[in-house]
Amino acid sequence: MSEKWFVVYARLDGDKCFRAFDIREGQFVGRVMYASMIKGTIENKKMLQEISNENRHVGLKFQLRNGGYVVFQTK
Repeated sequence: MSEKWFVVYARLDGDKCFRAFDIREGQFVGRVMYASMIKGTIENKKMLQEISNENRHVGLKFQLRNGGYVVFQTK
């Protein structure tokens, strides 16, 4: 069974909402079509949590979304 693909969104402390995010470049993007898409595997979720933990000083949090629904969010 193949895993589904999800769009990566992120936000920083003080942001009102999550925005599309490019993981490779490490920056927010203006349009969803430029955002990273990753599979919803346990390894990818752990990777996002580790990146979030490493950037806790700026309050970086991630979401994975599919069809507008949030399926995962880092703590």
